[in-house]
Amino acid sequence: MPGKRILLGGVFLLTAVFIYGCATSPPPLPSSASKSRRLTPGMVKSTIREGVTTQNDVLSAFGAPNIITRDKNGREVWTYDVQSVSHSSATTSRSGGVGIAGGGLVRGSPVGGGAGGSGNKSTSTGETSSSTFTVMITFTGDGIVQTYQMMSSQF
Repeated sequence: MPGKRILLGGVFLLTAVFIYGCATSPPPLPSSASKSRRLTPGMVKSTIREGVTTQNDVLSAFGAPNIITRDKNGREVWTYDVQSVSHSSATTSRSGGVGIAGGGLVRGSPVGGGAGGSGNKSTSTGETSSSTFTVMITFTGDGIVQTYQMMSSQF
């Protein structure tokens, strides 16, 4: 029955291709999220020069902006806003014991009775802080940086 073998072989081949296709994934595309990690006051100051830096230069350095608007004079304004949250925690442990014991050892075995207890207490505290860093870049009609402002806050 050659027809059945061909059919089974085809089903097996399609299944193998499907499973292989699901098992591998393409490499991640470059994203502006990875570039936003480079958005620091130092990087902004070293990258942007008023009257010199172009929109393409800014795109290459920091990726796509979060917001694009126009000011009252019609100039394009790009806003980059990076937010980060950090967590810190501390754990305090206490242990103690109270006991009443009596008796002794006979041939390595305890003799007598005793009552006792002990307790452990652990307390965990944490702190969360958030920070934002915002850069607003205003461009001339020719796509050159006219001015920029940086703002940061931490709470």
